[in-house]
Amino acid sequence: MAAAVPQTLAGNVSLITNITTPFGYAIARRLGFAGSRLFVTGTCKGKTERAIKTLQDNGIDVAGACLDITKSEERAQLPDLVDKEYGKLDSLVISHLENRLRGNLLDCSVEEVKEMYDKYLVAPFDVSKKLFPLLQKSDNGSIVLMSSIAGFTPFNDIGLYSTAQTAILGLTKNLAQSMAHMNVRVNSVSTGFMTDDNSGASWDQASEELRLQLETVIPLGRVAKMYEATGTVEFLLGRNSSYISGENMILNGGMSVRI
Repeated sequence: MAAAVPQTLAGNVSLITNITTPFGYAIARRLGFAGSRLFVTGTCKGKTERAIKTLQDNGIDVAGACLDITKSEERAQLPDLVDKEYGKLDSLVISHLENRLRGNLLDCSVEEVKEMYDKYLVAPFDVSKKLFPLLQKSDNGSIVLMSSIAGFTPFNDIGLYSTAQTAILGLTKNLAQSMAHMNVRVNSVSTGFMTDDNSGASWDQASEELRLQLETVIPLGRVAKMYEATGTVEFLLGRNSSYISGENMILNGGMSVRI
């Protein structure tokens, strides 16, 4: 099965975080089938080990660790772990655990705001910064930060999450500027209406009724399929996107969220 997929990432080493979610696992699987060797992380030891075993059973070269990137002492281990396992790093994909904080922004506490920004801004920034020395040694260093269209268009049912996604878009732009001198590219992928996107929004685990409602307002007439999002990640990590940096790639089925 893996041999039938174009090896666009052959020779690469990619680090993907939080692979115990359906979306995180799908990204890892896609990059592995594209030829990349993988180092993956997850917060649950049992789920992480099972995900690694399944990827290995599919012929993918993968190693990993159980750690939480939202904890500074745990994410600090990543450079040494990756360097010890592979001696290099070409690609970093920061995927997230499911957002469980729902509701109107004004109903959130200051503590919840701090927790949200630690998860979606501080952790991606610190992981990217700590792995930059490894990435700059690659001739195709690339970072992809996963985000959501909620960063462009606020949704009341995930108000605080929306503001955090906007922060990721700004982080993408600034990291791209800061890392460009060492030929490391930074982009983000903002998913639109897609089930299992970890947003915690109404469409994340959409009922059949809601899915049909969404399809009436999406110009392409359907919600996104996960392989379309993972394919975009693969593209941004490959050499066909070697002149793309600082971009926020939106998968929205034709819904206008920006010009």
